[in-house]
Amino acid sequence: MLYSDGKTPSLTPAYDIVPTVLYLKNDNLGLNIGGEKRFDAIGPEHFARYWSLMQIDENQGLEVVRQMVSDVFQARRLLKDHLTGDQAARLNTHMEATRLASL
Repeated sequence: MLYSDGKTPSLTPAYDIVPTVLYLKNDNLGLNIGGEKRFDAIGPEHFARYWSLMQIDENQGLEVVRQMVSDVFQARRLLKDHLTGDQAARLNTHMEATRLASL
């Protein structure tokens, strides 16, 4: 979270993201999201507390999550020149197995 004006929360930009699932078998999130650390178990409801803290309603929150998922899936294309075929396949399998992939 970023508080640019000292009191209004917003999401910070993502940076330096490493797909650790390519290197660590059965890797999970380092920090939990809504009490969950398993990638495949994370669903929109896990973000509800953050929506409350940001004072946005569920529809707005769902739209933020949908946009985030879309951005992550689009960014995966940027990796294609940096991954082996096996790594790209593992990343695709991992991403497609998440609950958020269906948003």
